[in-house]
Amino acid sequence: MMSKATPSVSSQVSGSNAGTTLTDRVVELVTSLATGAVPKLVPERSIASPVAYTYAEAARILGVAPGEEIATLDALEDRGVLAAEPVTTVPVCPFCRTYPLRVERACQECGSTAVHRTTMIHHYRCGNVSPEETYRHDADLVCPKCNHKLRHIGVDYERPSGVWLCDDCHQVSDAPELRYHSLTCDRRVPLDDVVDRQLSAYTLSPDGAHLVSEGTLRAAIERPDVSDSLTGLPGAAAIDRALQLEQTRAERYGTKFALVRFHLSNGPELGERFGEEAVSRVVKTLATIARENLRTIDAVGRSERYGFLAVLPETDSEGARVALSKLTESAQAYMHGLGRDEAHRAANVAGEIVEPTAPKAE
Repeated sequence: MMSKATPSVSSQVSGSNAGTTLTDRVVELVTSLATGAVPKLVPERSIASPVAYTYAEAARILGVAPGEEIATLDALEDRGVLAAEPVTTVPVCPFCRTYPLRVERACQECGSTAVHRTTMIHHYRCGNVSPEETYRHDADLVCPKCNHKLRHIGVDYERPSGVWLCDDCHQVSDAPELRYHSLTCDRRVPLDDVVDRQLSAYTLSPDGAHLVSEGTLRAAIERPDVSDSLTGLPGAAAIDRALQLEQTRAERYGTKFALVRFHLSNGPELGERFGEEAVSRVVKTLATIARENLRTIDAVGRSERYGFLAVLPETDSEGARVALSKLTESAQAYMHGLGRDEAHRAANVAGEIVEPTAPKAE
C-alpha cells in the first residue's frame, strides 16, 4: 500500500460530481468501463501525482487529485471488479511511498554531498600525488610539496586518474556513494532499498461485468473491506494491509509505528435517543475530523459501526498519545461547539492505543 495514495474521502465534491457520494462515483466509473465510454484505464505521466502517474479519466470521474484515484483502482482489483495488466514500475521511497527522489553523490567517509570530480596530478620531480586543486596557484600549477612550478604535462607531471574529492573532509575516492534523497520525507535511501511501485492498465473483469449486468455492483463496492459508503474511508481490510506494510517495514528497517482506535463511546445510546440517521451524521463528522487532524501518511479507516482505526507510520508511543489526544480533543471541541445539533452535542469521543502486534483491524 502506498503512503496515503487514497481516494478522496469527502462525500461531496464540486462541479459535475456535486451531490454524489464516493460510491456513486465508483459505480459511474465501473459502468463507464462496462458501456465502453471509457474502454481502458491507462496510467499517464503526471508531475502532480505522488507516484508520477495518474489515471486521468478515473481521477475526473471520482473527483480527486491526480494519483489519489489509484487506491480506489487497487481496491476494485482486489475485489475482482477490475482486471490489471502491468504497464510500468516507479521507484518510490520505502518510507513515504512517493516518487520524488533525487539521486545524490555522497562522500563515503563523512556522508557529505559536497563532492566533485577532479583529477590527480603526479609530480615527477618529488613524486607527490594529490588532487589538482592542491596544485592550483592562480593560473599556474605549483607542487604543494616542493613548490616547484609545473610547466609541461608528460615532462614535469602526469594526470594518472580521475577521482572524487570531498570538500568537507577532503577524502579522495574512486567513486562517491550513490543514494536516493526523498524530497517528500527527507530520508536518504540506498539505491537498492527503493521500492518498485507497479502500475497497471485496468479493464473491466468478467466478474465486474457480471456485477454490472446483475445490478449488484453497488453492494459489492459498499462492502466494508473495500470502502465505507458512509464516510468514504477505506474499510477494515485496507487497514489490515496498511498495518501489515508497517510491520514489514519495522522488521526490515527498524522503523516505529503505532495503531490507534477512536470511536463514539456512547454510539448505541445516541442511536436510541436521536435515531440512526443522526448517528450517521455524527460518524461522518468524526471521519472528517480524523482526516483533518491526522497526517497525510497516516492510514485511517472505518473499522466498526461507531469507530475507526488509524495506522501511524514513524510514530512511537509518545507520538501516538499526542496524536490521539489532539484527535479526541478536536472532536469533542467541534461537536460540543455552538450551533451543533443535539446529537453532536451529546456525542462522546474516546480513543486508545492498540498493540500493533494484533494484525487484524476490528
